[in-house]
Amino acid sequence: MPSVTFTFKGRQAHSLDEKGRLILPNQFRVVLAASREPATVYLGSMPGTGFVSVYPAERWEELCQLWKDEKRFPDTRTMLNGQRMFFSNIEQAAVDRTGRVTVPAHFRTRANLKDEVAVIGVADKMEIWNPDDLDAFESEGGPAWGHGPAGESARPSGVPPEEVRLPQF
Repeated sequence: MPSVTFTFKGRQAHSLDEKGRLILPNQFRVVLAASREPATVYLGSMPGTGFVSVYPAERWEELCQLWKDEKRFPDTRTMLNGQRMFFSNIEQAAVDRTGRVTVPAHFRTRANLKDEVAVIGVADKMEIWNPDDLDAFESEGGPAWGHGPAGESARPSGVPPEEVRLPQF
């Protein structure tokens, strides 16, 4: 399966309307237009993350394959529990002709999203944050700020780089 070739970057202030719809920032819609399915995205919000992820269809398909790859997991129970958490917290969403996507109410609540939001590009996905929460995260430096690619700082000392890693949300 080919790797995703999109790169979402930058930060934009936007707002949600009364129905929870967000107009995706133009710079992100331009990147999304290169997707095989530009009118479909996948929204996800895991408990405790504080944001809503927005994936293009191709990246969603790659994540599905990672979560189905039994070799990535230490045991079946870990794989099944991870799959339950991941897949039960993802929803397919349509991007309408004006570039709007509806963020489900339970995701808005979980991510503390109000009228004003920050939409940031994070390589192969977008994230929707409460601006105050994003500012707080950034002022703390974020858990992996200043470290190399692939979350090397998150790997416990003594664990070799080739060690199997769980897919990240």
